[in-house]
Amino acid sequence: MCVHGATVYVASCTYFLCYAKAVNETGFINKINKSLSTNIYKWKINDPYHGGVPDCYYSGPAGMCFVEYKYKPKLPARDTSKINFGLSKQQELWLTNQVKNQVSVYVIAGCEDKAVHLATDFAKVNLYTKESFLKEAVDFAQIKDLLHVRLGETDERN
Repeated sequence: MCVHGATVYVASCTYFLCYAKAVNETGFINKINKSLSTNIYKWKINDPYHGGVPDCYYSGPAGMCFVEYKYKPKLPARDTSKINFGLSKQQELWLTNQVKNQVSVYVIAGCEDKAVHLATDFAKVNLYTKESFLKEAVDFAQIKDLLHVRLGETDERN
């Protein structure tokens, strides 16, 4: 038996979700969703029939957007090492088509406690090195602020 009386197999899938710090993509998404204003509608999309659809849809008083999240738990050791966040060509095509249709879409790629956000040129997310990622990365709070500005925060929640 392991965490919370679960078997080893179940614990291996749920172990990281018990911690406040985001350590996998699901934890990263949950951390962002919980930090957003209560007046923002949050939909975690799970569509196994239509490939390329982003992870989340958000709407608020100022607008709506789709977000594809990518997360790596640890930065590579060397500055020149690549970080491939794993955005598929199908996801890139879906996002690019929405930009052409003037729909707000983002790729938010996180690593440890930093993240980058892309609103165009989505293929770039798979080309980052540790050095280029850290040059463009912002703190978690700034990602939350980006979404609040896009969607319109109206309550006092931080």
